[in-house]
Amino acid sequence: MQSSELTKRKKLPLAPVGVIIFGATGDLATKKLFPSLARLFADGHLRDFFIVGLSRQNLNNETFRNYVASAVGPKYADSNFLSKIEFVQGDFSSPESFQNLGERIAKIDDVRGVCSDKVYYLAVPPILYGELLENLATSGLTVTCGGLSRIAIEKPFGSNYLQAQVLDKKLSVYFKENEIYRIDHYLAKETIQNILTFRFSNSIFPPLFTSEHIERIEAVFSEKNVVGSRAGFYESVGALLDVGQNHILQMVAAVTMENPGEILPASIRTLRAEAISRFTFEGKDGDLTVGQYDGYRDEHGVASISTTETFFKMKFKIIGGILDGVPVTATSGKGLAESRASVSVFFKKGDCTHQNILTFWIQPNEGIAINFYSKAPGFTKKLASKMLDFSYSEEKDVRLPDAYERVLFDLLRGDETLFGSTDEVMASWRFITPVLEMAKKLPLMRYNQGTLVEELF
Repeated sequence: MQSSELTKRKKLPLAPVGVIIFGATGDLATKKLFPSLARLFADGHLRDFFIVGLSRQNLNNETFRNYVASAVGPKYADSNFLSKIEFVQGDFSSPESFQNLGERIAKIDDVRGVCSDKVYYLAVPPILYGELLENLATSGLTVTCGGLSRIAIEKPFGSNYLQAQVLDKKLSVYFKENEIYRIDHYLAKETIQNILTFRFSNSIFPPLFTSEHIERIEAVFSEKNVVGSRAGFYESVGALLDVGQNHILQMVAAVTMENPGEILPASIRTLRAEAISRFTFEGKDGDLTVGQYDGYRDEHGVASISTTETFFKMKFKIIGGILDGVPVTATSGKGLAESRASVSVFFKKGDCTHQNILTFWIQPNEGIAINFYSKAPGFTKKLASKMLDFSYSEEKDVRLPDAYERVLFDLLRGDETLFGSTDEVMASWRFITPVLEMAKKLPLMRYNQGTLVEELF
């Protein structure tokens, strides 16, 4: 895998494109999408485009542009960017709203004199996906003037395996697989992307990534924050669905997937799905622990007898492939002592007395570190542990793009590498379903806010 291949992937041409955002005044659009689009524009990555926002708010083009300007901040509220934005007031359940949207899009293309690709971004709660997709298709908006159509949907992709199948079937009726972009922004984290480059571009590592050399893998996704304003949503989801079915599995898949040979979307997505399909949860005693931080039941929107887990630790194995039999421990929780996300690979000691550990730090400071041992200086034969590491934060002259900038960058260019496929989503649901069933039967461990994640191991 050559670095030039990554460079080539990022230079895909951007065709004229229209970005249509459903839920344009919601939190996702306000806090993530518009700021990311504005930064892409400022950096010269977004040129021949227009944006149409749709929501129920009583706004017009001018008031909506003012709204977006506030969202992106004065540094990025460029008048040339804002002039490309229009607003349509409407309801997702109203066919008339979709007709008005279609007429506005057609008018914009006519004025521009081009047939733009269309990206439909569903920045709405998943419960609205079904009705919105149906209206989108029946309105004729998915049939373009000749350009391409893409649909972008956010996790969670259903709330159980059956719902995921229903949603996937509905998507497949209206869109081809290469037009569906399932967004898990964690795939766009710099370190997640660099795991593959690091593993397969350095000749010393591929021979070591086998069950012969690896003792175990540990993934941690801890959050200092409590659920706060998300309590109402979180109460219906819990930690296992919030991050266990997606972020955690994607992190481990990046570390355990086999060599794709080259950076091509199809091969990357296929091998990620195959990696997840090899994760096997046996459900033995001690394979799953669930907990809830003290004070969770006092959060607004949380039931006083809530059994929703805010913490989990699960153990599973990789069955088949080059890592056959390697155990994995995945831990995640809210209200803990620190916020961090990492995947650590523990190599077997072999004939040595000390263990080497390779860690991919995903947040808060993205980077890679490996410990090794050498003789301590002076008149001694003692060993000293040393760390070989680098952090992206040390790259002073480089601004790391936000994960949503990367998501949108590739979405607008039609690069599917960072987006989950049907096979990945289904493999994730097949894995997590028995975990969820076991979680229902387990008592909740109580823990204090500010607890170190290691204390809950």
